[in-house]
Amino acid sequence: MSKWENLKKNIGRTGGKMFKGDDLRNAAPDLYEQAERFEILKKKADRLQLEARNFLDSVKKMSFAQKELAKNLSVTSGGTNDHTSSQHKLAQASTFINDNIFAQFEQLYSTTVLEPIETYCSYLPDFEEAISKTKKRLQDLEKARSQYSKAVSKSPEDPVIAAAVSYPFHLLLSLDIYYHLLISTIIS
Repeated sequence: MSKWENLKKNIGRTGGKMFKGDDLRNAAPDLYEQAERFEILKKKADRLQLEARNFLDSVKKMSFAQKELAKNLSVTSGGTNDHTSSQHKLAQASTFINDNIFAQFEQLYSTTVLEPIETYCSYLPDFEEAISKTKKRLQDLEKARSQYSKAVSKSPEDPVIAAAVSYPFHLLLSLDIYYHLLISTIIS
């Protein structure tokens, strides 16, 4: 198809929605239910990804703040040797936690939490595109159904119309099968 034909088809789809409302919602309630559930899932997945990143950042900031607090305590101690040695041990422990243990935690957290969430979120645009294609195919299916019913109602016995109607009828059947396959793929 040329770009002009695609543009006309998309304008026709949009115009039909504007003037008639969304009749396809009645024709395929399962598709629209799944599309709404997908939108909710997409929002939740994006929020989960953001929360996971924020958690890692907050743990990083907490570890750094603990290290700085221990350093400040050991520097400002002017008290007894008992306090000084315990503050020095606290500074060493917090430095060890910040430099060694947190680095391991960050690597493991990225591998086990962030990367799987990012991989999952990377599939969401593909699902969104499949739902969009399914909606467009459903509009084409409804258009073919209406053309078929108009042609049959005009003259059911005319052989020329019967021959001309056979192609849209087979197109209607193939689009219907394609639609049901695509819906079952998206749902499962």
